[in-house]
Amino acid sequence: RAYPNPFSNQFSLKITDGMKSVRIYDLSGKVVYENTAIDPRSSQLDISLGSRPAGIYQVLIDTDRGPRMVRVLKQ
Repeated sequence: RAYPNPFSNQFSLKITDGMKSVRIYDLSGKVVYENTAIDPRSSQLDISLGSRPAGIYQVLIDTDRGPRMVRVLKQ
């Protein structure tokens, strides 16, 4: 779950058991954020895209149960 969505500069992802990595892509497919060191003791991951332009971003969350895609909107 990503919140708030839409966001201005930063959003958070709730960290769940088995979460391994997070990659964020812009609509052209370019990776704009990557985190492969998720701390399972944390309850959320705060992600800042303040320097990126407004638009839709695709968040790929890799977990033990397979990948999951979430879309977020930067205003």
